[in-house]
Amino acid sequence: MELVNVLQISFDGLEKPEKSIFLDIACFFNGFDKDYILRIMDGCGFYPEIGIRVLVDKSLLHVSHDNKLWMHDLLQEMGKEIVREKSHKEPGRQSRLWDNDNLYHVLENYTATEEIEAIVCHSLDRKILSWEALSNMKKLRFFIIDFAWYLTVDDQSPNVKYIANELRFLVWHNFASEYLPSSFQPYELVELDLHGSNINQLWKNPIKPFYNLKLIDLSHSENFSKFEDFRMFPNLEKFILTGCDNLVEIHPSITFLERLTILDLNCCTSLENLPPSLDRLKSLKVLDLKYCSMICNLPEDLGHLSSLEELNVSGTAVKHLPSFIVLLKNLKTLSCGKLPFGSRKCKNLINTIGGKGLLLGGFNSLEDLDLSGCMLGKKRAFPKDFGCLVSLERLKLSNNHFASLQASINKLSKLKFLYVDHCKNLKSLGPELPTSIIMVWADHCISLDTFLDPLKECNLQCSASCLGCFDLVRRQGSKRTAIASLIRYLQKSHYPVRRFDIFLPGKEIPAWFTHRSFRTWISFQLDPNWCNSKWMGFALCVQFLPTKLSYLHCHVKVNGQDWGYGSVDWYITDKFYVNHLWILYLPRNIYFREEWLSNKCSQIQFSFSFELLRYPIGKKDGTNMFIKDCGMRLVYEEDIEDLDPFASNCSEFDDDWDDKWDRYSFVNVPPQQSSKAMQDTTLGKQPLSNLKAIDLSNSENFIKFEDFGVVPLLEKLILKGCSRLVEVHPSITLLTRLTLLNLNRCYSPKFFLTGKNGLKSLKVLQLFDCYELHKDLGHLNSLEELYLSGTSLRNSELRPGQWEYTLNIIVGQGLVSGCHYSWKTLDLSLRCPKD
Repeated sequence: MELVNVLQISFDGLEKPEKSIFLDIACFFNGFDKDYILRIMDGCGFYPEIGIRVLVDKSLLHVSHDNKLWMHDLLQEMGKEIVREKSHKEPGRQSRLWDNDNLYHVLENYTATEEIEAIVCHSLDRKILSWEALSNMKKLRFFIIDFAWYLTVDDQSPNVKYIANELRFLVWHNFASEYLPSSFQPYELVELDLHGSNINQLWKNPIKPFYNLKLIDLSHSENFSKFEDFRMFPNLEKFILTGCDNLVEIHPSITFLERLTILDLNCCTSLENLPPSLDRLKSLKVLDLKYCSMICNLPEDLGHLSSLEELNVSGTAVKHLPSFIVLLKNLKTLSCGKLPFGSRKCKNLINTIGGKGLLLGGFNSLEDLDLSGCMLGKKRAFPKDFGCLVSLERLKLSNNHFASLQASINKLSKLKFLYVDHCKNLKSLGPELPTSIIMVWADHCISLDTFLDPLKECNLQCSASCLGCFDLVRRQGSKRTAIASLIRYLQKSHYPVRRFDIFLPGKEIPAWFTHRSFRTWISFQLDPNWCNSKWMGFALCVQFLPTKLSYLHCHVKVNGQDWGYGSVDWYITDKFYVNHLWILYLPRNIYFREEWLSNKCSQIQFSFSFELLRYPIGKKDGTNMFIKDCGMRLVYEEDIEDLDPFASNCSEFDDDWDDKWDRYSFVNVPPQQSSKAMQDTTLGKQPLSNLKAIDLSNSENFIKFEDFGVVPLLEKLILKGCSRLVEVHPSITLLTRLTLLNLNRCYSPKFFLTGKNGLKSLKVLQLFDCYELHKDLGHLNSLEELYLSGTSLRNSELRPGQWEYTLNIIVGQGLVSGCHYSWKTLDLSLRCPKD
């Protein structure tokens, strides 16, 4: 209570604009990018540069290493309570709304008042909301809402008659109306974002120009076809139309936008031409035409856009880069990659970049070059003078056919990021790379067998992603390669200024990691003297199964509290069917606060999770199964001084990849390969002691499993959707560690659970739509979840009293009766008849 009073006194001493900034961050923007917050607060007239500096000086905010503004949990809760105390019972009288239920209440009960000045609500999940209450929100500064992923624009009410004219920021995703209300004349509006809307035209009859409007974002508004007159927005700086499939033209009046810096037309697939002249867009910095597949030519006066820094023509029908492109002296990013399937020819593209462009002294400012899928190594060679791109920092060569990189790349002394993923002929990487390299993406380089060789001298200190590079780990070993790369990185610079990551196929946490956990998290108490001058940082390792379109997160808690820097993330685009290792190093000088470094940190926890992008944000169901175990080590100077990464006889880093199956601890076979894979990989009689999980989901050709005795330590067996499965072999009762068995939609398996000691660890049994079942399930004493929807079992055939600890979810063709005392959830869906 005393601490809260101190915090309240600090807040009371602020000026009014600073209080507004504090409350906006507490309610809406804690952990957001500083520049984003500055932009919104500036649009509201709060002089945020000064205000945020004051809040930081008073320790009410802090700026993280990645430029995000963070507020302590106690401060955030205090700020929200200051807002709530205006009216605890009626949110419509509060100044800010951030809780979805409170917004529903205000809209449905029409209780909004002029007190409301800001609304930010995400993932709204109700259909056909009434918007009439907006008419009472006369002082609304910003209105930012979006909807749950499964709701579309058709699920929303198109009847929006009023929006406050005082608005500075309007972000309304899935806006259902074809037009903005005629009464909506927001001359103070700074940003308009109607992503995924049904909008056809913004304003039918605007009265006068919107001089303050700087950004319009109509991304993925499929009904939007044209913009009538750009002169109504004379100070527009950013115009974003990504994914507007029906956009057919860009009105010539766009040339009046002398302050326009970004024109984003990405994926406007119906757009055939740009205006014939763009030379008046003197401020234009970004022109994005990616996947505008109908555009064949670029305006000839494009070379006069002296401010242009980024040009993206990837996936267009442009066959020639005009010679004037070399006149773009400030061009920093050039993207010319073709479509992945190679459907278009890019004649003279490489010649323009490597020949005439360099001879004329062009591209001296080029920092980012994308030549993905340009047939390099098959139909086209590298530009001869490639090394003359003296400013190049990022080079994308994905989906090409070369077997090695040209030596001239070594001359790119500023190169930091290299993409060679999906280059299936690439054999080696290393000597030709400059020492400036920070990160290399080499995923799916199936022929790569030499890179970061642990047994050779190497000057590289880079991170690397080598997902699916099995030839590499067969030759070099995953643990040897990973640890040697980390040690090189640390030996070159004891106090690095960036984190280190390496991804490789791997089946086991290296023994070098002194703390181990077979859960998705690892937590331990720190020695009182752990943080001395020799401590360098934390090294982490997690064994996981890469999953398509997902984020792998590492979360950190210090003394039970979130560390305040958000999660450490990695984006994974492809799915693989064997385990991989992620080794991560977090240096002390950029990730850990000063108060922790003074031995005030006594306990730390690292946890790992997947976020599958096909699920709603934050949904974790089913994602922990992709993480097997993790490890951690506090790294001190003596750890790297004493360790020789080149020692070939160091058994600590040995890898054995000769056995075809025993290297796996998790097997997940794609449906089109499952039957063949199981046939080709005869399990034989030797126990596979590392195999913990098998997933053959939706493998329609899979018929039976011969003998479970060869996988004695199996913990998870997932056969859902194996519609031709005819038998679950009786040897399944030998799996004393099996905790999960999923036979959903297997329809007619012969399923035997004989023997009182069989499956004694089974906790979850899923049998949806399995018509024929063995009916004596009562001996499964550890069972916690049972799913029987769509089966032939009736409640009279179940004996639930024998399940001592069960959390049951049970359905048959008759309603369940005689429920056991331990049942906590009852699902009566699907085949339960009506009373």
